[in-house]
Amino acid sequence: MGGGQRICEATMIPLRINRRWLGCSCIVLLLMGAGLYSWHGIMVERLRRAAGAGDFGRCVKAGGYLPYLVYWAGDEARLLNRCRRRLALEGWDKGNHQEALDLQEQVVRSPQAIAKDHLLLSTWVDQRRQEARDHYRKGDLASAVAVLQQLSIGQDPLRDDLISHLQVRWNRNRDLYAKAVALSAEERWWESLNAINWLDHPWWRARSQPLRSTVIAATQQAGEPEGNDADHHNGLSHTVPVDELDERVRHHLIRGLDGWNAYVQACQELGGVVIQRGPESACRR
Repeated sequence: MGGGQRICEATMIPLRINRRWLGCSCIVLLLMGAGLYSWHGIMVERLRRAAGAGDFGRCVKAGGYLPYLVYWAGDEARLLNRCRRRLALEGWDKGNHQEALDLQEQVVRSPQAIAKDHLLLSTWVDQRRQEARDHYRKGDLASAVAVLQQLSIGQDPLRDDLISHLQVRWNRNRDLYAKAVALSAEERWWESLNAINWLDHPWWRARSQPLRSTVIAATQQAGEPEGNDADHHNGLSHTVPVDELDERVRHHLIRGLDGWNAYVQACQELGGVVIQRGPESACRR
């Protein structure tokens, strides 16, 4: 009997320890819950006071803690969104465009967003895209790309496509200009002028003007090759569908061909041949 009693007493010790541990754990959890509830209440109160005082920065900062604690009521979420809207508008007016866009994106992503929120974000994104295009037209590709890269994918899902398009077009114009310079150095004046004529970027067009003047003067001095009298008086014209020709040329440019080879390849695919007369060329069947 003595041995059996000792075994029973030994098995009861872990049970007593487990009960104590469970009791302590419950107390800790209750204290933590009370602390979180109290902290939540403090943050909500700070949010309301800041919003009431028009301190939208403090309002947004206080509201930023709430989603990490417990689920909070729709009224408080709407109040936070109101602060974000006002802070975003103030930031935009002060020129803090990217900060304003980031705040407005948070508004749009919330369940409390309204149609005007989406419209405002779209309007601001369009303005940033226009800013990038202005840099691009002035010949500053790096600044254009930098502006676009500041936009998040949530703000502009087509951001990467636009950056790629600008880079491809810029590189195509750069290569065409380099080709025109190289051809003029070899006194291949008509080919050089044709490469210049394919430039479609305002900055590269402006840069090519001195070279264009030189090349045109050289072609006039060299004279035009003999050709059909009617063509001489009326100018060359395409006899293939121009829209189809343009579409095929752009396709080959995207694939990496330079302007002249893309033009020749497109013309051949449409069953034509490239006819040149002086600085002019046309695709004819």
